Amino acid sequence: MITRITNGNVLIDGVFQKVDLYLEGKTIVSIGQAIPFDRDIDAGGNYVTAGFIDLHCHGGGGADFSDGDRDVSLELIFLLIQKVFHTLLFEQLFFLLNLF
Repeated sequence: MITRITNGNVLIDGVFQKVDLYLEGKTIVSIGQAIPFDRDIDAGGNYVTAGFIDLHCHGGGGADFSDGDRDVSLELIFLLIQKVFHTLLFEQLFFLLNLF
């Protein structure tokens, strides 16, 4: 099934461009060149990037980095390393292992 993502700012060679993007599953099959598609997604003017994850955190566990408490900030950093980064690294490793 081919999916077209339209009305998005697509990152191409470091520059955002307004072009249609066509995917088959998780694979980009065409950028800017129209091909028949089965499903249409309107990106609504948002940014479209391949493989980029906007990973940020304001807090967790009932605390927030903006509290200004050093001990709370250190606990949040530990939580991020233990829960978030570990998961992302595992997913990337699993993906790379499946390439071969």
